[in-house]
Amino acid sequence: MKFNKYTIFLMESKKTVLKGCLLMLCMLSTHLFLHAQFTFPASGPHNVTSAGLTINVNDVGNSASVTSGQYGSFDITADWTAGGGNPWSSEAEILLITSAGSFEVDPPTSGGANNGNPTTLTFSGGLPGLYDPDVDGFLDLFMDQSFGGSDATWSNVTITLNPFVAPPIPTTDDMMGVSGCSGMESDTNNTGSGDVYWLEVVVDGASDTLTLDTEGTPAPVTDTEIGIYDSNGFLIASDDDDGTGFLSSLTVTGLAAGTYYVAASTFNTTFGAAFNVTTTGTAAGDIVVNATWSCSGPPVTLMCTDITVDLDLTGNYTLTSADSAAIVAGSMNHMDVMFSPNTYSCADIGDVPIAVSELSGAMCNATVTVQDNTPPQAFCVGSGNFVLMPSGMSVLQAFQLNQNSADNCTAVGDLRFSFSDTDVNDNVMMLDCSNIGSNSITMYVWDEADNVSSCTATITVSDETPPDAMCNDITVSLDANGMYTLTSADSSAITSVTTDACGTVTSTFSPSSFTCADIGVVDVTVTYSDGTNESSCVAGVTVQDTMAPVAVCNDIVVYVDDNGEAVLSSADSAAIVAGTTDNCGDFMTTFSNDFFTCGGGQPDLQGSSRSAVPVVIEGTSFENEPVFAGIQYTDTGDASMDHALANNVGEPHVNSTVGSELE
Repeated sequence: MKFNKYTIFLMESKKTVLKGCLLMLCMLSTHLFLHAQFTFPASGPHNVTSAGLTINVNDVGNSASVTSGQYGSFDITADWTAGGGNPWSSEAEILLITSAGSFEVDPPTSGGANNGNPTTLTFSGGLPGLYDPDVDGFLDLFMDQSFGGSDATWSNVTITLNPFVAPPIPTTDDMMGVSGCSGMESDTNNTGSGDVYWLEVVVDGASDTLTLDTEGTPAPVTDTEIGIYDSNGFLIASDDDDGTGFLSSLTVTGLAAGTYYVAASTFNTTFGAAFNVTTTGTAAGDIVVNATWSCSGPPVTLMCTDITVDLDLTGNYTLTSADSAAIVAGSMNHMDVMFSPNTYSCADIGDVPIAVSELSGAMCNATVTVQDNTPPQAFCVGSGNFVLMPSGMSVLQAFQLNQNSADNCTAVGDLRFSFSDTDVNDNVMMLDCSNIGSNSITMYVWDEADNVSSCTATITVSDETPPDAMCNDITVSLDANGMYTLTSADSSAITSVTTDACGTVTSTFSPSSFTCADIGVVDVTVTYSDGTNESSCVAGVTVQDTMAPVAVCNDIVVYVDDNGEAVLSSADSAAIVAGTTDNCGDFMTTFSNDFFTCGGGQPDLQGSSRSAVPVVIEGTSFENEPVFAGIQYTDTGDASMDHALANNVGEPHVNSTVGSELE
């Protein structure tokens, strides 16, 4: 029975990590598939950031119980969903790591796109060497989003290990022997556009170090790439530009005796698994491959020096060749020096002890001080509107201007915001009436390492609170023309208690003019405006006519009748007051005496033919008397009404006053 593949599922779960795995056996035709399911932390799907995420899939002792056999390639799938920081699925990348080395797939083999749409990604590649879980089962998966400050969710991750199948040996253009303790050999081959130059290299195992380079390659080929494979098709090393200019150079150590294959081509060459080398380069011409090998020399002395490094925009750092040289400066006779660890992340900020070793066994220790001196990426809102409170004030907090600011090491929720680049606590700004309109405001973003950056937002401040309308009642008096128009003093009296937080308040009145027709209380609507907002209230304006008529009296002559009596007629009355005027037109006229006799005074009523007295003296009254011959006079109690007095024969004249009554 043949075991043809082993699939490891990295699934979502809300349980703790299980160190073991569940094995499910399923028969399909004549092949047996073993599936080991791993349960991951309560966080569920994996949040993969630009800092990367490493998952330990198996250990040296093969606790995952991967089926015995040799594996040569892998396929990894993951359901990908965009997170923050505008990630693209094409920016997803993986590194599969075994004890033999690592193999990177970037970008995804399929499923990646230059957008943030959900997708299923596939990463396929060759393992860095034969993977035999019975010999060394160590296996790590490193997942990464390459765009700084971005993150994505990777779920339903599966790793499928494919059995090793020996690939066809490439057709070589030439052969080179590496024998003895040291030596050097060169080979030149004319390579056409898009071609790969293959060189068979036979190593006898006597040397410790082999360096391959393309120095001496003539124009027009000026940019080369080179790689070396073992006889099973596993890539040992490759290089692009470590030579002079854009030429290539790589060094490998400890090669066992055997046959190796070197591939060389022009720029933009991809070194895949199983001798799968392709290029899109178009340059054509001679490519020179030089091989230099050597044996162990004098005793190696390693001396370590501490260095300081700064994390990059992704929150990561890998030691460079310059760093390596600085660490072992002062060492003697060293060749290939190794540093552990040689990569750092935000979790390493501070002093990191590292072990430095050389193939000879020489060792020393150094400290790498990891710093984060990269300021956050500050992003402000494009614009914003803030409305002042009725008091004319409003509070603006710095974080309100933030829009997706990010940092290489500090989580978004831990970023701090201020209005000052020197004081992180200066994070509150008071807005008032002076800010009404457009305002350009700078927001500063601080990370946990106190790095600071800034951006500018434009906010519009507005006052939407109308004046606090209050109206006072007033009294006005019509003028000589029977008219009145509100004065500025009247306006002030009506509006004296009205207030507004911002701006100057203006007021209008409706109506603002009055005539005799308005005598009494008139409701006047007062409308207030602060230039933007309006409010209103109603004032009671009492309109009075306090001007007396302009009296004019004219003398007239009246004539007594046959009885020696005269009574003023309406014509007489009009003649007397002719020329009298009033601001409101109509007026009433009364006369103290409108009845005359020959004696020139009020007549004795005894025997008089006068049947009524047109004017009643106020304050007098007439009491009921006995009825005589059906005739009586009546006390009405109303001084404005005529009181009918009868000519009662034989009764005393009503001609004397007793107390307040006429007798």
